[in-house]
Amino acid sequence: MSAPWQDEHNVVKAWKRCVRSFAHERPPGFVERSVSGPLTRPLLAFNWSFGALLSAFAACVKIPALRDEMMEDLPLLQTVLSTYAALRYPVFKSTPVRWKGDIYFDDNAWIGLAALDIFTADGPDLWMNHAWNIYRFILDQGYDPGSGGVYWRMRPKSSLHVCSAGPTALLGARLSQLGRPVKREPIDRMIAWCWQMRNDRGVFRDHYNLVTRRIDPSVYTYNTGTPLHTVLVMDEIMPGESYGKMAEEVVACVPALLQSGSLPTTPWFNVVLLRALAEARSRRKGDLSPILDSYRRNMAESWKSFESTDMPLVLPSSDGKAGVLLRDAAASVETLAWLHRLEA
Repeated sequence: MSAPWQDEHNVVKAWKRCVRSFAHERPPGFVERSVSGPLTRPLLAFNWSFGALLSAFAACVKIPALRDEMMEDLPLLQTVLSTYAALRYPVFKSTPVRWKGDIYFDDNAWIGLAALDIFTADGPDLWMNHAWNIYRFILDQGYDPGSGGVYWRMRPKSSLHVCSAGPTALLGARLSQLGRPVKREPIDRMIAWCWQMRNDRGVFRDHYNLVTRRIDPSVYTYNTGTPLHTVLVMDEIMPGESYGKMAEEVVACVPALLQSGSLPTTPWFNVVLLRALAEARSRRKGDLSPILDSYRRNMAESWKSFESTDMPLVLPSSDGKAGVLLRDAAASVETLAWLHRLEA
């Protein structure tokens, strides 16, 4: 099996092609979808997709040999992020500010996590400020202290999601790890809320609908990734408590996420899980070889197409029928970067 992730120059090559394929100059930003042929009236990227691009940058910039070259693109990313700024709140709308768009708590948590990674790669303090402001905003506006869950969006507040509670808990844990004055209780309550969303296979279901009072049983890889990552970080902050055992319990259930031995065709969801698996591996929490091999196989196959075309790198996706989505392309770059970091 070829191993394109072994050469860090492949990582920056994939990053540059991704940026080039989705960059849109007027207004400055990125488009949501890349297609063959000219784009007519392109849809500017939702902040979910742009947040995925920020995470890809953060994963790449932490490869020492790439740091200086990657940092050249940081001012562009900051400029584009500013176009999503909400007028009344220190967070980001779902679409650039001149468009209508609600505030999604999960999307902001993803941006906050990427901002922390950029900050810890010696990025400017403003990236820490983004992360800190986002966390405090979600606790104030999106956290439900009665249940410990986090709403999906500002309006309507009709559902509590693992994809909101998981990354918010992780954001709080990582801010605490970096010395910010974060209270432990909300993090523990968010973890507990996510834990009661597990199914009989031990993986996490999607959301609780406050109108129907039903749990959506859908299973997505990222919903297992962020609770796992959170307890791993908490175990480092407070070793000797129950967090380490919780992490081992989830790691043992991760193979249940594979479909006939392969990852689901959801690149961005999968890379969120990969971040947690990388953390688990560094802490020697269980045997992760089978699922990591699935990431490697997908990347080896996708790299063949990448080298034979001028399209961005893209892992198998069920969402790309009309073109390559930015979040899938960004997740593919981030996956390549993580595989390199795992092998380094």
